[in-house]
Amino acid sequence: MLDALRKSERIQMNVWIDRVRDILDALWLWLVQFIADAWRIVSPWFVWLVARVRALAVGDIFAMLSRSFNWFLKRAQTNTGIHDVNDKFAFSLRWFSWSIFGIMCAYILNCYLSYWQNWPSALALLQNGEFGVLTSLQTAFYPLSIGAAAVFTLRTATERTLRDDSQTLNDIVTFIVRAAFWAVLLIGLVDALISFLRVEGLLEYVLGSELAQALGRSHFRGSYVHMPLCVIAIYIATRRTTIDFIWLSLLVVGAELAIVITRFVFSYEQIFMGDLVRFWYAALFLFASAYTLYTDTHVRVDVFYASFSKQKRSAVNGVGAVVLGIVLCWTILLMGMWSKTSILITPLLGFEISQSGFGMYVKYLMASFLLIFAITMMIQFISSLLESAADYRGDPGGREPDPTLRDEARNAAKQITQ
Repeated sequence: MLDALRKSERIQMNVWIDRVRDILDALWLWLVQFIADAWRIVSPWFVWLVARVRALAVGDIFAMLSRSFNWFLKRAQTNTGIHDVNDKFAFSLRWFSWSIFGIMCAYILNCYLSYWQNWPSALALLQNGEFGVLTSLQTAFYPLSIGAAAVFTLRTATERTLRDDSQTLNDIVTFIVRAAFWAVLLIGLVDALISFLRVEGLLEYVLGSELAQALGRSHFRGSYVHMPLCVIAIYIATRRTTIDFIWLSLLVVGAELAIVITRFVFSYEQIFMGDLVRFWYAALFLFASAYTLYTDTHVRVDVFYASFSKQKRSAVNGVGAVVLGIVLCWTILLMGMWSKTSILITPLLGFEISQSGFGMYVKYLMASFLLIFAITMMIQFISSLLESAADYRGDPGGREPDPTLRDEARNAAKQITQ
């Protein structure tokens, strides 16, 4: 009787899933048709523009960009409150910062559409000269992101300061890290529970043999367990306002303590227990990097920096954010997501897991930690660049880092070296 009831529930679930898939397929076909219709209208103009750009020399392209940049500066000067050179500098820096943010978003969207939706990449237009609908749309994301950054900077030239943009970018980082924390917490607990039931042979009695076998496949567990938990985590992040990831340190200690107790008291230990510690510890280390950059509690090797004035420190922080920080993050994104065989894309596409049969199925998610690290640090470095520029100019509303956090970081560094 119980098996028949479970079978009926599975049939109803499959029917519901099929209906959702039909709706999504219909929406997707409508979107593709809409893009195709729009492309038939704009394709002649786009082909003409690309042909003109390819015919230009490098010097002509730089001259055209220079004229465009001067036009934006003159347009910014016409706004109320934009009168001096510093405001020109602020406009240029804000445009540069939001352009980097937009290009990063366009690149991530480009990778998703290319690798998961099998769209042709933007490189196909430059390498083969193929003017397809999807290829052109992929390529258009990049100039559109730069244009959107210019429009946003122009429209908010008299309303927003460097510090306002810096705080907005920091809020974006905070939301991403908060959502990632809840995803890691929920996935860690649920996946550890599933692994425990599989090890002890209880999963078939709880969920049935068919579903138990399906949960033993990484594609099924990732698609129907991990991804819904990620959606729940994003929802929780929209309702929360606090910095939650600091609880990961307590969770790591608790998970390690559970291993010690079960090993030496009950002589019991399984592979998934160590996987859970590594899963949470990797998340703590990579998710906390952006927050420690914001609070200025990274460990520094102070040789000259400590003796600098506040203005010189701001200049060093701004130049370092561009030359070292942003470049490093772009290196991670480009090397990790350049093709389907890249180090970050391959595990995510294949739902890669460890070789141990009854461990946690989260190895592919640990590859995504590097992606989250690069994205959050990129945005935080842009925020640091804007804040450093505001400090260098002496703009009001400066933020002083908490000295207690800096002292704690220095004491921790001393303990490690000793």
